[in-house]
Amino acid sequence: MITAQQSAQDRAGCLGMAIWLSLLPHAELPEPDRYRGNDNAPDIAYRPTEVTEAAELSPGDLVLAPATMGRERGLDTNRLFAFHSIREAVRRDESAVRLVESVSAQSIKVYEHLHIPLGGWASCDPERFGQPADFAPETTRYSVPAQTRRIARIGCLDEFLPRLQAHPDYAAWVAAYAECEREQDAAQAETRRIHEANQAALAPLKVAADRLTEITAEELVRVRMGYGAEPSVEAVNTWLGENGRLRTYVSGLVRVKGLSVSESLEIEHLLTALGYPA
Repeated sequence: MITAQQSAQDRAGCLGMAIWLSLLPHAELPEPDRYRGNDNAPDIAYRPTEVTEAAELSPGDLVLAPATMGRERGLDTNRLFAFHSIREAVRRDESAVRLVESVSAQSIKVYEHLHIPLGGWASCDPERFGQPADFAPETTRYSVPAQTRRIARIGCLDEFLPRLQAHPDYAAWVAAYAECEREQDAAQAETRRIHEANQAALAPLKVAADRLTEITAEELVRVRMGYGAEPSVEAVNTWLGENGRLRTYVSGLVRVKGLSVSESLEIEHLLTALGYPA
């Protein structure tokens, strides 16, 4: 159930999944799916029907292709095909939906990662429903029949799109998704702003640390900064950085190395700038 109190991400995720599932064949049955058998399974018209020849498919088809590797996984997939509606099967293994790119005599090429609702808002841009995901534009070849998975045709993507867009909640899904994108853009902009501010703060510290090394001919401090973190200055070892020891050590260096008064004063300024005040 969608409520006004939900975040845009929750709304987009829930709406996308609810709309997608509502388009799939389903028969309401009194028994939970875990108690079903041959006598109380959905009618065959509502169940996933396994494809046995590549010729049964066409480019642009959406298919459900769960893996069967391993005894338990194989049994789960067999039950999925035998005792569940297509809607229930997709809901239980939503990441197994594929888009057929091409068909040959004994195999198909599919996109394995699509803009398909998986529960999270970012899994599917409603305006790119069924299209390959940007991060995985390559295809994978499946033999038909496949040895490591079962394949069932869900329907043609071009037939789903008008029904999807005609759904009464589609506009709300598009709006929630757009709000998520705006929130994400704002968060990324803020992250960049913080990083740029930290970079600006880092530069003078590095200059000061390098100059201190140049004057003393020793590396005494190191400047560090992780992404999203403020720059920090650390003595080369913990002992030296505690209880004013760094300044005491530097004072000794000034005398031992015979540094000039101007160099000594510059060191004082550098240590203060680096967070080691007198």
